[in-house]
Amino acid sequence: MATRDDMDPVPAWQECARITIDLDAPLERWSSSFDAEARAATRALLDATTEHLSIPTSTAASTVHRMSGDRFRAEIEAFAAWLDLQPDVLATANASYDLVLASFGCSSAALATPRGPVLFRNMDWWPEHLLARASRLVQYRDGQGPRFASAGWPAASGIVTGASCHGFAVALNAVGCPESPDLDGYPVLLHVRRVLQDARCFQEAVEMLTSARLASAALFLVVGRSNEERIVVERSPSRADHRHPQGHEPLVVTNDYRALPERDPPVGGELQETACRRFDALTARAAALEARSPDDAELLDALHDPDVRMQITAQHVIARPSEAALRVYVPRRLLEG
Repeated sequence: MATRDDMDPVPAWQECARITIDLDAPLERWSSSFDAEARAATRALLDATTEHLSIPTSTAASTVHRMSGDRFRAEIEAFAAWLDLQPDVLATANASYDLVLASFGCSSAALATPRGPVLFRNMDWWPEHLLARASRLVQYRDGQGPRFASAGWPAASGIVTGASCHGFAVALNAVGCPESPDLDGYPVLLHVRRVLQDARCFQEAVEMLTSARLASAALFLVVGRSNEERIVVERSPSRADHRHPQGHEPLVVTNDYRALPERDPPVGGELQETACRRFDALTARAAALEARSPDDAELLDALHDPDVRMQITAQHVIARPSEAALRVYVPRRLLEG
């Protein structure tokens, strides 16, 4: 008889539940896709997120709606009603990247494999415990079938990591930038959402991420169906540049510019201080998987490397656009207690 020591250890991660939203359904019915546990986890997350904001939510919300052309106002109001929240609170949460950029990080990589490229990444955001508990794979579909999916949480209109039915995936990484935010630029999380919803191919997604006027600096890793479709779009509010892989070598991004010319010294802080260490460690782990077709367990093991993960790592995400696959995991330790 096998003993406990002979058995496989419990993995350090747990896959998230999947939820489907029907884009053709009335907005007030979208929340019916979520259960009571998801609602409670989302409320706790939003309460913690907005508690530390230094700007009134009414001011932030009006700015968010103006910057996004009111595109998501009705959706945000419907989700706010489900959560029994003021819509301004939820609108502000959808601009959290632009408002509290220093609290976010992320380490991402795009690997070329015989089965096509795979994007795998850690989402390093605060508050990590509440983010992990609220995390879900949110799949959006309409009468024609699946449209796009998000490694997100209930009631989030903005997206950090997602995949489109048109054969591409996008991962957002934070970056410090000395340029001031552009108050006429599009909120970054909501821009990722509209790219996933509107772009019809990998190249169109790259163009939208490159040319849009954005509120804040950002790094976007974009992966398509072929191994040649891998790129990092480096953005400041006013500038853009691209970084490509060398042949089939891994393409890695953490939290610093590597292609966009710097006009000023880089912004410091923990993200900047650990960016090179995480970049080197993830590059080494990805290189060891090069020219193979690694399964999720191997990719998750690389993301769990002590030199890659952070204390605020809240999600591990794996996307394979050539297989229309997106999977979301969270560190098991964040679900305990």
